[in-house]
Amino acid sequence: MKLMTNCLVALILSGFTGSSLASDAFVKTPHQEGQGILRPIGESCFLYTPSHVVTLAQGILIETRLRKKLKGELINTYPQDLALVKLKDVSACEESSWNGGGERVEAILSVITSGRLNYRHQQGRLEVFDIEITNKAVDTTFNIKLKNSKKFRQGMSGSIITVGDYPIGMLVSVEGNTGTVLRMDMMADISRRVILRYATDLEKIEMGDLSKEESADENKVVSTPPGKPVIKIKQYNESEKPSFEGRLSEGETKDYKILARGNTAYRIISEPQR
Repeated sequence: MKLMTNCLVALILSGFTGSSLASDAFVKTPHQEGQGILRPIGESCFLYTPSHVVTLAQGILIETRLRKKLKGELINTYPQDLALVKLKDVSACEESSWNGGGERVEAILSVITSGRLNYRHQQGRLEVFDIEITNKAVDTTFNIKLKNSKKFRQGMSGSIITVGDYPIGMLVSVEGNTGTVLRMDMMADISRRVILRYATDLEKIEMGDLSKEESADENKVVSTPPGKPVIKIKQYNESEKPSFEGRLSEGETKDYKILARGNTAYRIISEPQR
């Protein structure tokens, strides 16, 4: 049984190692300081950090691990002591260690009881602490304790918890010698609605959303040059099959992009020409 568990741990961790290091940034306001993890979405760059670090702050200063100093705008806060901050410089997310929205967190926590807390000093130096993972029964959070008689210190809120180099959660609060960590998959879920506003169509599909917002007009007319046939595209509707309506002249071609989710097969047919 022990051998099987070790093999399972090795399988889960395979592919987790890499060059990325968490946490991604040091966060400072006039009254608080903490950590955060960067997440690129579309043409925007976001930072996740505990809400108590940035709430009511007049200004949010962020310094990345490559010492890039930026300003952030608070977009939203959540009851789980989580805040979403939008950065003015998109290039900051080139340093992101965000990894797929935490899809493997559940599998990791089911077999692993230790990891690392990554604490970034304002000067950019990264300090790593070995941790014990406890109380994993809750779906949204888990608890940690520092090993080797180490103690939590001010400014650790927002530190990223990793297994290998895979981020599994963010430290949001400390009580005594026990820290509470918000799971990475929950961070992605609770911020989903806001994130989708900035996501590309491909990112929406990867997040399991096809953005079914429909316009008031059922049919959308696509303009074409004078003398060319007008192509009408019927918007996606749950009760109807998506369709393209129009006509083509001899030797003319039209290109359409079809976005598909998952392992879905599509059959495209054409009606007889009239």
